[in-house]
Parts: sequence; structure tokens; C-alpha cells
Amino acid sequence: MSNDSSQISEREREILRLVATGATNQQIAYQLNISVNTVKVHLRNIFGKIGVTSRTEATVFAVRSGLVQLSEATAVAPTAVADAPLKRPSRCLPSWTTQMYLLTHQNRPTNGPPRQPSRLW
Repeated sequence: MSNDSSQISEREREILRLVATGATNQQIAYQLNISVNTVKVHLRNIFGKIGVTSRTEATVFAVRSGLVQLSEATAVAPTAVADAPLKRPSRCLPSWTTQMYLLTHQNRPTNGPPRQPSRLW
């Protein structure tokens, strides 16, 4: 693990901070208004620059180099990130699979008790 954090761009630092909070690629993309693929490219570049192979190692690097405070690294991802909308898979799914996906995701309540799923047939 390299200790030189000066080689990381400001955008990469921002992404590394979010990774350290436990945010997923989708949540990072949502918060920074970029695509998931862009997040993956940034992470690959970050991992190469700091000489790590996992998100955990990257988090340790971020804490040790002072990019992230320990209290930030152990916190749950920010509310705006946690509320990232679920997206339907882009690939073509069979009819029954699509129905099951929609059925399981439409019943995720934002507050209150869970709703009972409606019947498909």
C-alpha cells in the first residue's frame, strides 16, 4: 500500500471518502450524479494509484492518510446516498422474472409496516 495520497485527484478523493463510509457503487453514482461505470473506472484508478486490491484496503488507506476520519469511515452512508432509487435491470428478462422483480420491489415501504404483495394470477 502506497502512502502517497497526493497522486489521487480531488474526484477520486471524493469517491474514496464515500467508499470508506460503506456506500455502494450505485449509491456513489447517484450522489455524485455520474454513471456506475464511471465510478468503477475511478475505483480501478484509485486502487492502482494507492496499490490496493479491495474496498477494505482502500478504506484503511483513506483513514491512515487522513482523507477520512474514523468516525466517518464507520458511519452509515448519508441519507441522500441510502435513498438512491432502485433501477430495473437493463437486460431483457423473461416475463415471469420481470413480474417477480417488480412485485418484490414495489412492496418496499418507505415507512410503516410492509404491504402484502398482490397476486400475479
